[in-house]
Amino acid sequence: MTQLGDVSPSRVRLHPFPGIANVQDVIDIERRENRLCELVDGVLVEKIMGYREALIALAIGGALRTFVRPRKLGLVSGPDGMMQIFPGLVRIPDVAFASWQSIPGGRVPTEAAPQLVPDLAVEVLSESNTPAEMSRKMREYFAAAVRLV
Repeated sequence: MTQLGDVSPSRVRLHPFPGIANVQDVIDIERRENRLCELVDGVLVEKIMGYREALIALAIGGALRTFVRPRKLGLVSGPDGMMQIFPGLVRIPDVAFASWQSIPGGRVPTEAAPQLVPDLAVEVLSESNTPAEMSRKMREYFAAAVRLV
């Protein structure tokens, strides 16, 4: 699992077979099983989030939304907001902010995993995250033109 950032093999979905998964598989698993997976190099990697991490994400997202909403700056999403930051790469930041200028068409996306690059991506660290995984995520976010991670 080195190419994925040394994630635990227990987080890698074996169906569909690693290397051939696509965005629709991410959407289908979320709808069918209520489980979140990120799509990385054709591999579905389960996103694990515990209670503590959820509390932290909610606090950050709530504070951010309190600032963003009255100023009509854009959208704030939470820990199940899937987005394709590159074709074939789905990331699910725990909190994200996308300015209206960053949102294609300037409207709330209707797709389950829209092609969207946020201005801010927040990842709340959990015990299941490895330094290599987080380093890869940061590189990908910045390569996609996320301004702050």
